[in-house]
Amino acid sequence: MIRNTTKIISILLASIILSQIIYGCVFQIKPSHEAKLATRLLSDEILSFRQESGEIFIHAPDNLSLFSAVFDKIYNQYIYATNERDLLLAAVAGIKEQYKDSQNISDADLEIAATRSMLKTLDPYSVYMNPNQLRALNEETRGAFAGLGIEVSKASGLLTVISPIDGTPAALAGIKTGDIITHADDILLKPLSLGDAVRLLRGDIGSKVKLDILRGTEEIFEVRLIRKIIKTNPVKYSLKDNIGYIRISNFSEGAGKKTREAVVALQLQVNDQAQNKIKDKIRAYILDLRNNPGGLLKEAIAVASVFLDGGNIMSVKSRHEEDKFQARYGDPSKNIPLIILINGGSASASEIVAGALKDRRRGILLGQKSYGKGLVQSIFPLSKERALKLTTAIYYTPNGTTVEGGIIPSLIVKLDDNRDGDEQMEAAMAMAVEISGGAEIFWNIGAIN
Repeated sequence: MIRNTTKIISILLASIILSQIIYGCVFQIKPSHEAKLATRLLSDEILSFRQESGEIFIHAPDNLSLFSAVFDKIYNQYIYATNERDLLLAAVAGIKEQYKDSQNISDADLEIAATRSMLKTLDPYSVYMNPNQLRALNEETRGAFAGLGIEVSKASGLLTVISPIDGTPAALAGIKTGDIITHADDILLKPLSLGDAVRLLRGDIGSKVKLDILRGTEEIFEVRLIRKIIKTNPVKYSLKDNIGYIRISNFSEGAGKKTREAVVALQLQVNDQAQNKIKDKIRAYILDLRNNPGGLLKEAIAVASVFLDGGNIMSVKSRHEEDKFQARYGDPSKNIPLIILINGGSASASEIVAGALKDRRRGILLGQKSYGKGLVQSIFPLSKERALKLTTAIYYTPNGTTVEGGIIPSLIVKLDDNRDGDEQMEAAMAMAVEISGGAEIFWNIGAIN
């Protein structure tokens, strides 16, 4: 859902928990009547709060442009219709919850407290982003940032690991999808916002952090990590017995191009081996999206296009419109049998790809149910260094279903922590061998265009 207007250029970026991100210059848009009224009422509430706090020389704030812009976007573009009275009550409550009185508190700080409290009533993904948070988002989108390499969420109210990123301190330390991080350096994370909690996980390169982890019904245990630059190579590939394995760890910039290159490179490897009289054709592909937390929508579209020859990939529905996204024509995978690996750490953009390939009957999903995030966030700048991340749409697979609650694989294979090896990968390889000689028409039956 990208629209160009005379004064506004909407730019697609991303968030880590995949996301469609839209940049629109909020501070240049004239607020709606509802936003003006709410801002006026908040100004009166701040004046009253200062009077109750015993301040003498005070006046109502004359500039609450940040709150006005955020209120306007919520009221007009949040995925669900909202009640302006409820939003204002939440904003006022947020000020009084964060500050006992207004002594030595600036109007700007009160405004931010009101804004954040208002956003908390919406969903876990809609947040106000300060300069540090916006900078971190941009770094993640580019595929390089300083930290531990964990994608987290607070959808349940607790800081929960969606997935660790391959090869990072978190992954190497054995942190798993579903782990709950209760403390960071002995600071309780439950009362904090997602942004504040993430800031505690990040820090200078080489610095240390102690995490307290709750895993299932086990006792809480400690993990000590050293922060490093996280440079993610989103796509890796290998060839075994003429079966091409492609691992996508996230959908950062370039994931689609690298996936297309991987398909071509794997075929070239097979051709090189053909000189040794090995079968000169890829037998099957295994696309591994496990523990992939998502990323850029455009990269999800590009990856799905590697395995589809045109047709619908997904649709995005906002309160006001619906947009459909189509695959490119030209299938570099040559309609060769495909198996897609997913698990509980496969979220957002991963689910877009998995859902499209499943609905289009292009491949067989194997593994465990995916994370289940079908909400689309848009980023709206509030200034050069601040932004609003707001849920503005829901995406649907080609069959018209949302992935809220997760995508269920055609073949469920669980991992056994008590044995060595990767049962899901073993099952995928066995299936690839079994079906690679089957009739190709199987892969096109019931395709949705």
